Amino acid sequence: SVRTYRRHVADVLRILGATSRPHAALLARERGWI
Repeated sequence: SVRTYRRHVADVLRILGATSRPHAALLARERGWI
């Protein structure tokens, strides 16, 4: 569901310490996640 997706995104942002989704993408790329 959309709610589950949004919660998952929020969890990933928190784990990464990101301030926004683009910031999270950058951090994930630096970690080799994507």
